Amino acid sequence: WVCDTGMLALRGTATSDGAALAVTSPCCTADFDQNGFVNGDDADAFTALFAAGDIGADINGDTFVTGDDFDLFMGHFAGGC
Repeated sequence: WVCDTGMLALRGTATSDGAALAVTSPCCTADFDQNGFVNGDDADAFTALFAAGDIGADINGDTFVTGDDFDLFMGHFAGGC
């Protein structure tokens, strides 16, 4: 499952039935903790991973954590999703 950013979405709710996989939550890049709300907790969680250079902050899916990821996340955050 790929978000509109091209990032493989590994967060969210999914159910599995054999080889089939159904993702039941929408992709919202700004809802970093996937709790259904976009708030300061999401920005804090993303920023902590970004500051640590953690691959979890690779929003654009290019396998590097750079300012592009920060800008992309903040753009989605400012837009509410």
